[in-house]
Amino acid sequence: MVGVDDGLTAQAIAEALESLPTPYRFEVTPLTGETYPPLAGHIQRTGITIYMKDAHAHRKDEAFDALATAELTALGKDRC
Repeated sequence: MVGVDDGLTAQAIAEALESLPTPYRFEVTPLTGETYPPLAGHIQRTGITIYMKDAHAHRKDEAFDALATAELTALGKDRC
């Protein structure tokens, strides 16, 4: 897993993925400079990206917050 630099976070993500009701199995490994080179090479050649946070993700978060605030306001409720 690119962007995860410790085993505990990778394990937590793996457990969350395993609890999903999907027919897929996931192997989550932190991909760091210390990763076994043949494994890192294999992941880079054959690994599949299932999520990538782009550089503009914060704009999407801001847009979602604005939309959620507008929806709550329309319902007559304050934002929590």
